[in-house]
Amino acid sequence: MASTSNIQEDPEYILPEPNSEVQRLTDNDSVFAYSMKNKRILAPIDLTKPGLKILDSATADGLFLRSIEPLLAPPFTLSGFDIMTKFFPSSAPPHITYAIHNITEKWPVEMHKQYDFVHQRICLLGVEKKVTPRQAVSYLCDLVAPGGWIQLGELDLRQPSFGGQAMFDAFELKRRVFDAVCGFHDIAESMSTWLREEGFEQVTEEPYEIQLGSRCNDAAMRKKSIDATVQSWEALLGAANRFDADVDASTTDRLLERMKAELSENGASYTMQYAYGRRPLST
Repeated sequence: MASTSNIQEDPEYILPEPNSEVQRLTDNDSVFAYSMKNKRILAPIDLTKPGLKILDSATADGLFLRSIEPLLAPPFTLSGFDIMTKFFPSSAPPHITYAIHNITEKWPVEMHKQYDFVHQRICLLGVEKKVTPRQAVSYLCDLVAPGGWIQLGELDLRQPSFGGQAMFDAFELKRRVFDAVCGFHDIAESMSTWLREEGFEQVTEEPYEIQLGSRCNDAAMRKKSIDATVQSWEALLGAANRFDADVDASTTDRLLERMKAELSENGASYTMQYAYGRRPLST
């Protein structure tokens, strides 16, 4: 397996139960796609242009790459990177490759300014405190070709868009986990500023309200969104224990039980914040 990082294969994963992580990520992707009407590429890149080179950081099993493949005009090159080789599919067509990379490390110089579109979603907790989230974004920006685009997506942790006490407690827990793990939780609202600081132009923020539970019109999605959300916060509770997050017992008391009941009865929603920008042709 190719690697761009000085790491052993499959290091310890931040969230518990890595063996079930791909399914959790897949279910959450379905929840996002439902509320985003299956939009995955928000940056105004011309997908009909042949020869596009696209990179997905924190790709897991490459679901994002496989999802956008029908939108592209051949030939094209899709490259997925992650720290967990066990997440990679057992086989892939020649135009899709997978390799190891840790977002806390610089990307190889030969990859700089080589990609027409660079994508990363819900990953920056993974920097831990080895580098700042800001620095990891800077490393990622190095990959974008002149005239190319970068798109970042993270959950807005300030508060849920709609929800009761259980969801507000859930977001308090998530902020505390981010503070304990990587020392910073204001990532979503900072991404556009970071892209501008990197010299990108046409920087745009695009928020999407992700509907959960009874706020979903589709019965199957109501159940899937509840299950995926509860599983995600179950993983966060494990991370809170592992990283000794400073969170009140009243916040975590019966949290999963309360979340499931609240999502089933009243539903909830949160904001996925996206930021994208274009590298100037002159750089």
